[in-house]
Parts: sequence; structure tokens; C-alpha cells
Amino acid sequence: THEIKGLGIVGIKKLSIAARDEWVAEKGNSSACLLQNAVCDPATGELVLQKIERTRLAELPTDVVDELIEKIFKHNGIKTQKEMNQQQSQELKNSEASQS
Repeated sequence: THEIKGLGIVGIKKLSIAARDEWVAEKGNSSACLLQNAVCDPATGELVLQKIERTRLAELPTDVVDELIEKIFKHNGIKTQKEMNQQQSQELKNSEASQS
């Protein structure tokens, strides 16, 4: 469970293969799709945003969405582009250091 400023206490679920594939294939509202398939009621585990249209979810404030997506990524082991760049940079530094 996580407390999200402006939203309250929510749960984050692991994505199923089907939900991940739907998110990857989604073109217009991929953030809303991700939220629908991961944000749940912390007590019941029910996906609470499934019944809300994606266009309505797209109206959520960006700070709320960004915080939720960060937590969904972390919970599901999904690396952001920034994390991947940092990892590649560190690997390059390690490689250069071992060649010296």
C-alpha cells in the first residue's frame, strides 16, 4: 500500500501478462491503461480504476500520475529510461576501469 498525495491510500498490484501486453500495445492512453491494471483497493485487491474511462483518468494531475507510475514500475520491476541510462553509464565506467 502507498499513500499518494491528492489521492489517498492505494494498493499496487503486479501486472499480469495480459495487462502488460495491453499496456505495451496501447497507443493513446498508455498511462491510464497502466493505472487501470495496477491500482487497487489495498483491503480487497480489487482494481478500482477499471470502471473509469481512460479519457477521464487522463485528466488526473501529472504529479499524482507520475508518483503512481513510479511505484507501479518499482513494484513490477520495470526500469525507467533514466534507470537504464544510469545502469549503462555505470557499466561503461566499470568496463573502462577494468581495461586500465
